[in-house]
Amino acid sequence: MKTVTLRFPSFNVLWEFKLTTNTSNFKINTLQLTLIAEFNDAQIQLAVSGFDAVVVEEKVA
Repeated sequence: MKTVTLRFPSFNVLWEFKLTTNTSNFKINTLQLTLIAEFNDAQIQLAVSGFDAVVVEEKVA
């Protein structure tokens, strides 16, 4: 698992991804449309390919 900051094209898309991945223990910045949480590689790939997210920052947890 990695702590990743993902930027989404809209808040609705961000929230849909959060619900789809059942993400808990997260931080959301509504102005920057970012979601910070621990994700595995498959979830990161889903965010990028399925939800048009951009990886802003990535840290190994």
